[in-house]
Amino acid sequence: MKFNEIVLNKIEVLFQKENLYLSEQFKNYLKFKSNNRVVVICRNERENSNLLYVGRTNDTLYLIDTNIIKKFFISDLENNYWFPESNVDNFINNVFGLFSGKGRELLKEDSTILSSIEEYIKVISKAYTEKLTKK
Repeated sequence: MKFNEIVLNKIEVLFQKENLYLSEQFKNYLKFKSNNRVVVICRNERENSNLLYVGRTNDTLYLIDTNIIKKFFISDLENNYWFPESNVDNFINNVFGLFSGKGRELLKEDSTILSSIEEYIKVISKAYTEKLTKK
């Protein structure tokens, strides 16, 4: 199956329960939107990587990477490791596991967890920038 089909078959019904609906679709790229949330699931074939972004509608999207998973959601995925470079089926199963568990809060319009992730990313980015400017 192609990437888009795998994502839609596994994720679409779960997202619809949270009022997120497919709004854009290209090869290896799907964007789901609600009134206040955006989720993008995509694949870069050249780098053999799979990516998940979450954000507010008309605002910044944040990459949900291994560090975010470990810091905010590890309890849900302790037996189901998060490897964006894994094959498509494993990645989508991990995304489904995330959004079926504690990560479901990311899909809710009134969720505070996205604000916590935004703050964490700002702190990490600031520290990284300060480190670069000191060299």
